[in-house]
Amino acid sequence: MPYWNRPDRHGEVGVHPLKAWLKEHKKTQAQAARSFRCRQSTISRFINWRRTPTPSLARRISRVTGIPLETILFPKRRNHRQAEVSP
Repeated sequence: MPYWNRPDRHGEVGVHPLKAWLKEHKKTQAQAARSFRCRQSTISRFINWRRTPTPSLARRISRVTGIPLETILFPKRRNHRQAEVSP
């Protein structure tokens, strides 16, 4: 299971994939911003679900992190318990 889909300690899969990547790779938002050529505040807005990156920035993030482009552009915020329920 990719690290951005792992449930947190409350069973939620509500962590933004980029936030999970930062934690997994022990990077700060400022370090990531330099790698992606954007501001730290922009990274903060992404990982706090307030903004979606532009396609060009999403491509840069994907190249650096390895997170699929679709996941960056359309991150899913869902409850893990709901995800386990099959119809």
